[in-house]
Amino acid sequence: DGTTIQKLKDSNGREIWNYPIGTEVAHEIIFNDLKHTLFELRLLRKVGDSLWDFASYSPNTTDAIELTRNHYSGNAPLSINLEMSNHLYTKIDLNRINLISCKNCHYMRSQANYQYPSVSATGPCGFTPGNEAGIRNWIDSYQRKTGHSPFIN
Repeated sequence: DGTTIQKLKDSNGREIWNYPIGTEVAHEIIFNDLKHTLFELRLLRKVGDSLWDFASYSPNTTDAIELTRNHYSGNAPLSINLEMSNHLYTKIDLNRINLISCKNCHYMRSQANYQYPSVSATGPCGFTPGNEAGIRNWIDSYQRKTGHSPFIN
């Protein structure tokens, strides 16, 4: 609705981003293969002063367009074959993120630059002032696309 993220300072002088209620974030995680195979889609929506709805979705198979909401606990294993170049394939065995690990940032206190003292100060995963890559990439991209900053001071 045209609202923007507020940049604030906490009592320790750390920058905090105050996301307006209704903020929606979509984070697509893809492999760097020829098909840009989707690994996971994460969706977040701020629904209250200190509350974010969160869901992650994964493809049913490597060729599937249909996504399934993830409900696992622990680190769900994944084995996938990716085409890295013409006729060159690689098999990757990995574990998906433990959905419980989201609490490490959103519900714990720490002086680490990626953790903040409250749920409302944390924001979506990867979209915090402590993420230098995020600051350089998505803010610049947003400004190029819209002609204005996503922030107000």
